[in-house]
Amino acid sequence: MRILLCLLTILVSIQCIAQLVENQQAFENQFRTSIATNSRPMLHLTNAAITSTSPGQAVYAELGGTGGFLSLNYDTRFDKSNKGLGLRIGIGTITDLNSFGLTLPFGLNYLAGEKVHFFEAALGATFFSFSKQNQDSWFSFTKKQFLAPYCWVGYRYQPTDKRFFFRAGLNQFLAGGLSGFVAKPFPGLSFGYSIR
Repeated sequence: MRILLCLLTILVSIQCIAQLVENQQAFENQFRTSIATNSRPMLHLTNAAITSTSPGQAVYAELGGTGGFLSLNYDTRFDKSNKGLGLRIGIGTITDLNSFGLTLPFGLNYLAGEKVHFFEAALGATFFSFSKQNQDSWFSFTKKQFLAPYCWVGYRYQPTDKRFFFRAGLNQFLAGGLSGFVAKPFPGLSFGYSIR
């Protein structure tokens, strides 16, 4: 029940953000049309200001990966581009038959590629807070709260002219000196919206 509630909350949040982005784009289009019809001499300067590039940003839900079972994430570039160095932060859940936990993934990532297709590499850490210890063979630990470093490699599809965002890859949590911590490679799949 908790998982369904979290999933519903994340999907509603993405829907609200998408609606806000759509309203902003509609306003900008209406503003451009108004400028073009009412103020010819200022058209060049105004359009240059409106269409100036901004850092690539995205909001997405991730299944698996660095956020555990399911997470909601925000991603942005440091440069005015869809590629290069960027930051990702999120909040998520992780659960199994024995315990339920909260996750907070964060890290730096680097995108290399052209147009809409990118190779993504990332380093960061995820904070885990569980209701009790887990001795699962796939992901086990002896503490209820801990910080686990991770490395991620994958593919990202992020066009500049569309809102759809997709990424997929493989994550590996690192023990980082945490006694009793075991984590096998963990795949991740993300869907969301690009923000411009």
